[in-house]
Amino acid sequence: MKTISIVGGGFCGCMLTLHLLKKRHSKIKIHLIEKSEKLCRGAAYSTEFNFHLLNVNAGKMSALQSDEDNFINWLKENKYPYNNEDYVPRKLYGNYLSSLLYHELNEDPGAVDIHTEEAIDLTLDNDKAIILLESGKKIISDKVVIAPGNFPPQSDNDPFEKYIGDGIYFTNPWDHQAIIGKIHKEEDILILGSGLTMIDLCTTLFYNSHRGKIYTYSRHGLLPAVHKPVNYYPPFYHEIEKANSLNKVLSIVKKHLQSHKQQGGDWRDIIESLRPFNQKIWMNFSIKDKALFIKKLNRLWSISRHRIPQEYQITINELLKNKMLEIHSGTIESIEKNGRKLNITIRKNKSEQPITISVHKVINCTGPQLNYLKLNDRLIQSMFQKGLIHPGPLNLGVDASADGKVKNHYNENIIYALGSPLTGVLFESTAVPELRLQAEVLADILLFSDLPVEQKPY
Repeated sequence: MKTISIVGGGFCGCMLTLHLLKKRHSKIKIHLIEKSEKLCRGAAYSTEFNFHLLNVNAGKMSALQSDEDNFINWLKENKYPYNNEDYVPRKLYGNYLSSLLYHELNEDPGAVDIHTEEAIDLTLDNDKAIILLESGKKIISDKVVIAPGNFPPQSDNDPFEKYIGDGIYFTNPWDHQAIIGKIHKEEDILILGSGLTMIDLCTTLFYNSHRGKIYTYSRHGLLPAVHKPVNYYPPFYHEIEKANSLNKVLSIVKKHLQSHKQQGGDWRDIIESLRPFNQKIWMNFSIKDKALFIKKLNRLWSISRHRIPQEYQITINELLKNKMLEIHSGTIESIEKNGRKLNITIRKNKSEQPITISVHKVINCTGPQLNYLKLNDRLIQSMFQKGLIHPGPLNLGVDASADGKVKNHYNENIIYALGSPLTGVLFESTAVPELRLQAEVLADILLFSDLPVEQKPY
C-alpha cells in the first residue's frame, strides 16, 4: 500500500488529498499534516469576515478542473444568492472547499490521517521519507508533498523589526482579529505595501469603524487595478513563443495593447488572453530576463494581473474621500521613536522635500516571503541544510520540475512541491485556476509514478 504525506492543509494540500482519494485504483494511506485546526482555509480563506471577498468571480472559482460549474452549483444547492459574476466572501469559499474534502473523507474514513501539528524535520532512508512532527511522532512515507501555502511577509534588513516587542509592529497581516484587537480605533497606522493585503486590511479597518489616520507606503505607491468585464481576445502565444528575449515579448504585448486600445478595447482583455500561457512564457525566459522582469516589471504586472472587485474600490475611495487614507511612495529616510509613536520620514524623490508622518502602529503588508532561504520555518530550513531542497530560480521557492518533482542530491522521486514553492519555476503559482490543475496533475504522478505518465502542460 502506497503511503503519501502532505505537509500543508490549505487549498493545495486539501485538493491534492481529494484527487488522490478520487483517482486511486487501490488502497493508499494519506497523512495530511496541518498545524491549524481548520483544513482548506490557509491564509486566504480563514477569515471570519464576510466583507473579505474573492478576487476572482465565482464562475471561475471551481476547485475542480474538470467541472467548471462546481462552485456555482454548490452555491445554488446551498441557496446562496450569488451568480457567476459575483465576488463571493472568502469565508464561504473555505466552507465550499471543506465540503468537497470531507465528502471524500467520509467515503473512506481510514484512508487519511490528519495530524494537527507542525512538521519540523524530514530525512530519507533508502526509498522512504521520515517526517518528524513537533510531538516527536514519526511518519514513514513513500512520497512527501510540500504544500505550505503562503508564509508571512519578511523584509530584508527590516528597520521596524526592533519595535515588535513594543507592540508597535505587526508582521502577520492576515491575523485580522489580533490586529484589530490590539489597535485602538483612534490610533494612526502605517501599512507597508500597497497590494492586495493592504486592501484587505484597509477594508477590515473601515468595517471596524476605525477613526485614526491610515497611511500606506510602498516604493511605487501603485494600487491594484479594479475588475471590469473582460471580453474575449484571440490568443497570440504563437507570436510570443518565437521571441527569444523579454524585450521582444514586451514589444509583442505592447503592439496588441495599443491596437486593442485604438479599437476601443480594454487592456484587461489582453491580460486575460495571456493567462493560459503565462507559465510557459516565464519558463522560456533566461535567468537574466527573469531577474530583469522581477526588478523592473513585477509590480506593474502584479497590479494588472491581480485585480480587486469593485466593492473593494468603493471602500478605498470612501477612505480617500474622507481623508482617512493617504498613499505614499519613495524611500524611508529615518524612523524615530517618540513616546508611544514612531516618526517616519519619507522622501518621494530627490527633487521633493521629505514628509514626516507620526503613527502608533505599523503593519507589514508587503506580500508573502517567497525566498525560502530566509524563512523561519524549521522543516524548510532542515531540508535546505540536508540538501533535500535547493533554492528555486532567483531564490523564489524551491528548485523543481514544472510538475512539482523537487530537485535534490538524493532520490528525486520522493519529495514533491505544490503551490507557492513553485513560484520560481512557474511564476504563476498562487491562484485557484492554476493550483487546481497542479493538484490534479500531481495526484496522477504520485499514484502512478511507477508507470509512464503523460505530462499535461500547465
